Amino acid sequence: MKPQIELIRSYLVRHQFLVAMALVVGITAILTTLSMVLYIQSGASGLDLSRPGFVGSRNDLQKDASTEFESTGELSEADIKTFQKLYQDQRTILNSLSDFDDDAISDESLGLNFDNQATDAPQ
Repeated sequence: MKPQIELIRSYLVRHQFLVAMALVVGITAILTTLSMVLYIQSGASGLDLSRPGFVGSRNDLQKDASTEFESTGELSEADIKTFQKLYQDQRTILNSLSDFDDDAISDESLGLNFDNQATDAPQ
C-alpha cells in the first residue's frame, strides 16, 4: 500500500500545475451548480427579468421619474432647492417608520410591488 501512496504523491508533485487546474475547475463547477440550485429554489429565477422569456415585461416597465443633477457645470439655486425638497421628502418617510416595527421592512415601505410583476410574468 505504501508504494502506491508514494507513486501517487510523486505523480502529483510532477504534475502539480495540472492537478491545481483540475481542482480549480472542479471547485468552480461545484460552486456554480450550488448557486444555480439556490437561484432556482429561492424563487429568484421567477423575478429575473433579464431572461429571454420576459422581453415583453421588460419593455412594459416604466422608469421612475427621478430628478437627475448634472455632474459638471454650475450649481444653481433651483438645483439646491430641488435637492433639499427631495431630501426632506425622503427624510420624512424614513422618520415616519419606527426602528422596530415590522412595517419598516414591508414591501410597501421598501417600494416593492410584486403583485403587478407576478401577473405579467409568463408561466
